[in-house]
Amino acid sequence: MSSIRYEIQSLRGVSILAVICFHIAKDKFPNGYLGVDIFFVISGYLITQQLSNLKTYDLTRYLREFYFRRLKRIIPSALSILIITLIVTNLLLGSIALIQNLPDATWSNFFLANWYYLKENLNYFAAGNLNLFQHFWSLAIEEQFYLIWPLLFFFVGIRLWISIVLFVGSFGYFLFSNYPNYFYGTPQRAWELMAGALIVQCGWKATRINYKVIWILLLLLLAPWQLPNPVASIFAVILTTAFITLAQPQVKMGPLYELGQISYSLYLVHFRSEEHTSELQSRQYLVCR
Repeated sequence: MSSIRYEIQSLRGVSILAVICFHIAKDKFPNGYLGVDIFFVISGYLITQQLSNLKTYDLTRYLREFYFRRLKRIIPSALSILIITLIVTNLLLGSIALIQNLPDATWSNFFLANWYYLKENLNYFAAGNLNLFQHFWSLAIEEQFYLIWPLLFFFVGIRLWISIVLFVGSFGYFLFSNYPNYFYGTPQRAWELMAGALIVQCGWKATRINYKVIWILLLLLLAPWQLPNPVASIFAVILTTAFITLAQPQVKMGPLYELGQISYSLYLVHFRSEEHTSELQSRQYLVCR
């Protein structure tokens, strides 16, 4: 049987579709940013599943098998996009725009962008910001989780009570934090990744196919009315967890599956393309005036 999880790839397709719609038309798809919350749950689920399948008590081998796989998948694409974006920025928007984006690129390169944007009090939802690497905040949170979780997993093992404590602690921190802390903070976001981990550790398995959940999820993400946080994120995590638990494995969902196959690449490139286009259109408007 193929190692590809078709239903998970379809869920990734839902996530990237929502995020792209949000960045193209925030006023029409105000909940599309919740696609990132879905990505977090998926990541926690898949990584915990991979870790539980690593049958080795050698720490060096354990870390090599896990981290080499992650770095091989993530680093080349992310680094290439960072470099290409800076080159295109310099060519199209000039040296000033390049210099303005260098700090963001540097923090993004080390997967610490979320802490940088938290320090800068950057508003993710504000219009008109020419920030070409803002979306790297979510990749940063994932990589920080991947740095800590495998080590904890190796030394402590599969201890359900530890995962529950981490989930509850992070969720409580999320509920009692203000923006932008609850949005960019890794401790405040860890509960979403732990929700995915708990699916594996609790042994929840699908008993029958039920794709009604994914249509409810799509309705939530693409609805024209905006749900307030933290309610919106909680709904997204609950529905994502329900889908992973209920969906029958190895069933494709057409175009959503195809989008899921290239979701990481789309996430890397879509934001810069949209921002470059918006800035160039703005400049053309000023020239015409």
